[in-house]
Amino acid sequence: MRRTLVPYLGAWLVTLIWGSSFLLIKLGLEELPPLTFAALRYTSGGVLLLLWLAVSKRGLHPPRLSRHTWTRVALTGVAAFTIGQGLFYLGQTYVSALTGSFFYSLVPLFVILLGVAAFRSLPRPLQLFGLAVTLIGGALYFPPDLFGARWPGVLLMIASDAATAGYLLLTRVLRQDSDLPSPWLTAVALLVGGGLLLPVALVLEGVTRPSARALLILAFLATVNTALAYTLWAILLRRIRAFELSVVANTIPLQTALIAWLAFGSRTTLRELLGLLVVVLGVAIVQGGAPAPATGLPKRKA
Repeated sequence: MRRTLVPYLGAWLVTLIWGSSFLLIKLGLEELPPLTFAALRYTSGGVLLLLWLAVSKRGLHPPRLSRHTWTRVALTGVAAFTIGQGLFYLGQTYVSALTGSFFYSLVPLFVILLGVAAFRSLPRPLQLFGLAVTLIGGALYFPPDLFGARWPGVLLMIASDAATAGYLLLTRVLRQDSDLPSPWLTAVALLVGGGLLLPVALVLEGVTRPSARALLILAFLATVNTALAYTLWAILLRRIRAFELSVVANTIPLQTALIAWLAFGSRTTLRELLGLLVVVLGVAIVQGGAPAPATGLPKRKA
């Protein structure tokens, strides 16, 4: 019994770690420009994963793949980190940590929309019902003045979701067409995506001198929330079905709300909490209505 529960406890721990990401990002943005912050976090995470590969039993020996495959791996990094996370960090300067977490939970819906366009894969009736439930939850979560002062952040979050969904679709194709280990896929994507974001950040934001507090937040995000959490998630994918992990990961906004309440005393209104619960239910229904597990998509990471 205990051996059965251990993987699920591990999955809950990873989602708790990712739930803290949005609060730590919000704190870090008080001192670091958004693009610089994102570039440093993901480049550092990629370096740490390479170091882990170097000291592991496998050693630092990249798998032998075609140039075309490595190009697609690089594209996943551009979609996920250069564009997706770059826009996400910019958007987080306009909205709260909980709102950022809320929008991140909507990525599976964008996967469906892009899947329709790219693969002519029409949603099933149960998925359309889940989409409707999710929209109801969103209406409950957001006040009527959604497009008030926060509208730039909302638009940036939507664009970030679309880019992240593109990353997940590319990752699905890669895993179907090649035998690329998850650590190498993640490490290369982080290095390419974060590395391309660095010169953009330098041009647009200039040279930044982070404080000791900002460096500590950055180091924690790169080590624990990126390199460690990504690696644990890849291990868990071998022991728990992808759909079950996705359902657990859908609770990340609730984890963010819990951490914000425990650590900072931030209050979530009853309407917001109800909206989050309905959104989690809706996304779970959407994923439950997906085709067989073999076609399931890997869950996005925060």
